[in-house]
Amino acid sequence: MSVKLSPAFPADDRNGMASIAPALTDRPDDVHVAVLLVRTKEIRTNARTGDVVPTAEILAAEAFTGTTADAATLHRLLRRQHERRTGKVELPLELEEAIDALRPSTPDAGGGSASQDDPDTQR
Repeated sequence: MSVKLSPAFPADDRNGMASIAPALTDRPDDVHVAVLLVRTKEIRTNARTGDVVPTAEILAAEAFTGTTADAATLHRLLRRQHERRTGKVELPLELEEAIDALRPSTPDAGGGSASQDDPDTQR
């Protein structure tokens, strides 16, 4: 089954994507993390095939530059959920590299960098 995503972000303070606009323009090749809260906006059923495709709407979005400790934590959550969903322990190389690019290189203002003892932060 596939899922479509409504392209509209909330127009108020529930849209935190603008917080990474400088990072997106200054470093366009960097990978960043966004967390979305979504719910079903509509469900379409193809009358001939019976295929059902839900469309999710974005209720809230927050973004993290890829160099923060929060981004590293979200990276681990993404990897863990991918493994649960697919049953695959290894990610495709391209996705692994993109996710690894999120690892913090310096401590952020909110609590430092990833732990040296954490096996998820070592390669």
